[in-house]
Amino acid sequence: MQTLAKDVIYGIGIVVGCVFLLAALVTEISVFFVLVAAAVNAFRIEHSRNERDESARQEYATLCQESSLAYVLIWAPTLKGDDNPTMSLAVQCWVESAPNKELYKDLFEASLDSLIQANPKQALRDLEEVSTPESPGLYPELRWYPPHQWTYHMMNSFEMGQLLIRIDWKKTNSVQKLPAEELPSFMDILQMM
Repeated sequence: MQTLAKDVIYGIGIVVGCVFLLAALVTEISVFFVLVAAAVNAFRIEHSRNERDESARQEYATLCQESSLAYVLIWAPTLKGDDNPTMSLAVQCWVESAPNKELYKDLFEASLDSLIQANPKQALRDLEEVSTPESPGLYPELRWYPPHQWTYHMMNSFEMGQLLIRIDWKKTNSVQKLPAEELPSFMDILQMM
C-alpha cells in the first residue's frame, strides 16, 4: 500500500510537471507568435512607406513632365554672400509662397530624384564628367549603387550638406512664374557641389 501511495504521488508529480512544462511551452509559443506578428507588421509599415515614397516620386516626375511645356512656379534660394537667387538650386513649387527649410529640402530631393530617374545613363555620365583626380566628387561612391539609390546617398553626402548650409534663409525670395526650362539640370546641381 505504501508503494501504491508513492506511485500515485510520483504520478501526480509527473502530471503537474508536465502541465507546468506545457504551460511554459504555450507561453513561449505565444510570445514567438507575438514577435512574428510584430515583425510582419513592421515590414508592412516599411513596405507601405516605401510605396508611398515611390508613388510621391512618380507623381512629382509626372507633374514635372506635364509642366515642362508651360510656365511653372519656381523658387530659388540665395546663398550666403550673394544678392541674387541661385537658379542652379531652384525647385518647382506648387503654391505661391516660398518654402521653408524642410519643405525646400523635400522639394529639392524630389527634383534631384526626378532628374536622375529621367535618364540614369546621362546622370552617370554627368557624375563622371564633373569628377577629376583632384576632386572625384560623388562618382566613385555612386557608381556602385543602382540609380534609384543615388538621391539618398547624394542628399546624405558631405558635399550636399556643405552646399545646403550655404543657403541664406534670412533672405526671402519670391516665387516666380517662369518657363520650366529655368529649372536646373542634374549637371547644374552637380556643378554647385
